[in-house]
Amino acid sequence: MKLTAKLTGALALAMMAVLAVNAWVRLEREVGLFESGMRRHAHVFGHALANDVGWAWRTAGEAQALELVVEANEKYSDLDVRWVWLRDDAPAPYRPRFPLASLDAVSRGQELNLRLPEDSGPGELFTYVPVKLPTAEAERCSRHAERTAALACRDVVTF
Repeated sequence: MKLTAKLTGALALAMMAVLAVNAWVRLEREVGLFESGMRRHAHVFGHALANDVGWAWRTAGEAQALELVVEANEKYSDLDVRWVWLRDDAPAPYRPRFPLASLDAVSRGQELNLRLPEDSGPGELFTYVPVKLPTAEAERCSRHAERTAALACRDVVTF
C-alpha cells in the first residue's frame, strides 16, 4: 500500500512538472506572438501615416502635416503617435524618448522598434517610422537630407 501511494505521488509530481513546463512554453509563445502583432500593427499604421504626413507636408505645409499627426493620435487610442525631430536642438515636445545615437537607423530611412522596459512589467514598445520631407526642408532642419523626422508610435505592452 505504501508503494502504491509513493508511485502515485511521484506520477502526480511528474505530471505537474510536465504541465508547468508546457504552460511556460505556451506563455512564452503567446507573448512572442502578441509582441510581433503589436510590431506589425505599428509598422502598418506608422507607414500609412508617414506617407500621408509626407504628402500633407509637400502639398499643404508643416502645420497641416503636424495637425494630421495630432488627429491620428486622438482618433486611434490604442497607439500614442507623435512627431519627433531627429536633431539635437529639437523642441521638448518633439524630442524622441531615446538618445539620438540609438536612432541612427531612422536617420538613414529605416524603421526601428525599441522597447523601454519597466520594473513592474514588460514596458512600452516604440516604433520609429521615418518621414520623407521635401529636400529643402530637410537641408534646413538637419544634416540628414530627406530623413530628418519620424513618427513615434508607442504601444504599452500589457499581459
